[in-house]
Amino acid sequence: DGVLTGETILFVDGFDKALKIPDSGYPSRGVFESESEKVVRGSNEALCESVKLNAALIRKRIRSNKVKARQIKAGVRSNTNVYLMYIEDLARKEILEEIEARLAGFEIDGVLDSGILEQLSEEKWYSPFPQFQTTERADRASMALLEGRVVVLSDNSPVGLILPADYNSFIKTSDDYYSRWEISSFARMIRYVSAAGSSDYCPRRRFLLQTGRLVVKLAEGVKIKGTLVPFFIHFFVPLPFREKILTLHRT
Repeated sequence: DGVLTGETILFVDGFDKALKIPDSGYPSRGVFESESEKVVRGSNEALCESVKLNAALIRKRIRSNKVKARQIKAGVRSNTNVYLMYIEDLARKEILEEIEARLAGFEIDGVLDSGILEQLSEEKWYSPFPQFQTTERADRASMALLEGRVVVLSDNSPVGLILPADYNSFIKTSDDYYSRWEISSFARMIRYVSAAGSSDYCPRRRFLLQTGRLVVKLAEGVKIKGTLVPFFIHFFVPLPFREKILTLHRT
């Protein structure tokens, strides 16, 4: 396994054991700035394709002997290194056991990216909603460890998997960790409202564009037909009042 991962093996004549010398491994592109998770404050270092370097970026931020990296081999032919990173006294043992059981519950020739692990480890594969949180940022992965969660790193992949994941974890951003709690809470509240209202924004907009005088009168100085209703009217008029508005308009 050490030879396959680019490490140096030292054999000494007369000894029945060999020494495995850690090496930098295969060539990689190094550490670059994250492209998909931009921040105003905080580090700009992103994960790369080397699982060893990714683990080092996390250990750089959490310098504790409680940070553990459990290595697992994935792929019958690829023998991909997969790291389960966690903090020993924060992560729950049953979660680690569940993750290991899921990673050992399938057999595949090669694992070339963490996305393959995500698909094969999903319990409810038919669900359209994400069951794993993904990140390209080393600082966000480190914060997840401090929250007692587990980070799964795969060799040849710049994307780490964070689990367990809940709805709130998808609303948070990296900036929330570095800003004052008042600002972060207000920004997060706006995201919650936007997520709740955006699901039916298009039906609301279409409905309001097709209704008549009652709704359009709310906009000052606009014509009744051929104009757009202001955004705040689109967003705040509840859908349950559709029939009532239509009834009033017809009368």
